[in-house]
Amino acid sequence: MIDANSSFTSFLHQAFNEDGSDLGDVTSLGIFGKHQQAKALWLAKEDGVFSGAQYIAPIFQFVD
Repeated sequence: MIDANSSFTSFLHQAFNEDGSDLGDVTSLGIFGKHQQAKALWLAKEDGVFSGAQYIAPIFQFVD
């Protein structure tokens, strides 16, 4: 598990503060309409390695 006081947590603060400006997430707004939602399907054609799983829970905890 990621340490709550890690540099990763600092990175999350920086990344989400960037998108928390009055403009919002300008990249996403440039791709999607204001009220659109996107869905994704991840299809693995072969066995592989899933990297970064340890970051998923801390990201969602940070957002919530």
